[in-house]
Amino acid sequence: MTFNKDVMPMKKVYSVDEYIEVNSKWSEALTILRNIIRSTEVEESVKWSAPVYTIDGKNVFGPGTFKNHRVKRQIKELLYKY
Repeated sequence: MTFNKDVMPMKKVYSVDEYIEVNSKWSEALTILRNIIRSTEVEESVKWSAPVYTIDGKNVFGPGTFKNHRVKRQIKELLYKY
């Protein structure tokens, strides 16, 4: 098994606020993104120790952070419904 040095060590988090706090390097960007996302109909939760946003119980979006960059995960279930 190889270790990707760009991936932040995984810490178990239980809320989006805690996720933002743990990923302080990206806290401003995560907070801005969270505010935009929360202005829509999605529901916010934490799965796999990261924020996940759902519509009608379907995962549709999840931001992620790494050591030197951030990513967004658009979850394929969104494509099936819309």
